[in-house]
Amino acid sequence: QTYFEGKILQRFALACLYLATNGIRNTYIDRPHLYQNKGVPKWDNEEGWFTVKDECNWHGITCDQNGVVVRIDLPDNMLTGSCPMEIIYLAETEYLDIGGNSIACSGEELNWIKEMKALRHIDVRLNNFEYEGIPPVFTNQTNLQFVDVSYTRFYGPLKATDFEGMDNLKHLNLDGNWYLSSIPYELLSLPSIEYLHIVDSGIVGNTSFLENVGPQMVEIWLDANPRLRGTIPSAIGNISNLTSLSLSNCGLIGTLPSELGLLTSMEKLWVYDNALTGQIPEEIGKLTLLESFYAQRNEITGEMPDEVCALLSAENLFALSADCGKVTCECCTSCSRL
Repeated sequence: QTYFEGKILQRFALACLYLATNGIRNTYIDRPHLYQNKGVPKWDNEEGWFTVKDECNWHGITCDQNGVVVRIDLPDNMLTGSCPMEIIYLAETEYLDIGGNSIACSGEELNWIKEMKALRHIDVRLNNFEYEGIPPVFTNQTNLQFVDVSYTRFYGPLKATDFEGMDNLKHLNLDGNWYLSSIPYELLSLPSIEYLHIVDSGIVGNTSFLENVGPQMVEIWLDANPRLRGTIPSAIGNISNLTSLSLSNCGLIGTLPSELGLLTSMEKLWVYDNALTGQIPEEIGKLTLLESFYAQRNEITGEMPDEVCALLSAENLFALSADCGKVTCECCTSCSRL
């Protein structure tokens, strides 16, 4: 088969990816509890790779009608070693998922990301991409819509400049790293952001950033950040498209604002394991699409409003939980009595 120049270059880039990540040691793999003194496993599925088959038929590779690689799907496939810089020759790739592997990169070794300008979707979760903070490789990536860098060993503060120019970003997952910083207002102000996950990430400071969230936001998950403190602001009611708000196991105080009742698209509301006080506002009964509401292990008292209990009869709400020793709640599906 005769290959045009671009075809040869992309085949070369894929070969470099295969050779750099298939059964190759790195600092993570060599830890005592893993594969030290043992052979490093090969890819789980390497069908077609490094054979005479057209690379568009290799496992995890999708090409367009011109035979140009546009998608790489290799999640949970036991990739090791490190990402080779030659991957930048896959310049038309729009979708890259190498999450759930054991690739190790740090510092400037991550610069290949900023060179892949066509990317719309990148998932590198659960790899060992060490960096102090968020590496400056996503800035001005105007095509990016989905970024998952959860549990990648990023550590250090989140900075406003990390997210500059990401005007089309819709889904951002920063879970499981260790930032020890507040959430920059600039992140919440991105014009297209809809899904934001920063769970178990050492977020500190107060909750005032929630006042900057645009109405297009659909999902906010900030659980397991006990140094995130303050009240849920009444401005939360302005996030008109919000369907999922999860703030469990943080340091929240004050009362649940009645403005939560304005969030008529809400399906999931989790605020358990905080220090919230006051009573459950009856306005939550206006959330007719609500499926689960967990408010246990707080200092909330009083009675569960009839308006909220009535949601169980509507058959959308299937989970309702509170501290039944403090809150009278005959309709709750589960109770915490701690």
